[in-house]
Amino acid sequence: MQELKAPEDKIPTNEIEDLGYNIVCIGQPSYNGVAIISKYPLSDVKKHLPGEKEDTQARYLEAWIEAEEKSLRIASVYLPN
Repeated sequence: MQELKAPEDKIPTNEIEDLGYNIVCIGQPSYNGVAIISKYPLSDVKKHLPGEKEDTQARYLEAWIEAEEKSLRIASVYLPN
């Protein structure tokens, strides 16, 4: 999910988890914000662009999805014009 435009404490993570999903998110008030939602567990979460530890924009999120037979890394990126 991209362009959440909400701080993390305003994103309804409990309600999403109650539906049986796993969620990781990073948000900002009024700007940006990304999330990854999965039926499988999420791990090794990174909340900034690789090599950009000083990144203050909530535009990049990646996580490892631990699927039953296969696992994969997925990224959610919001790139405005």
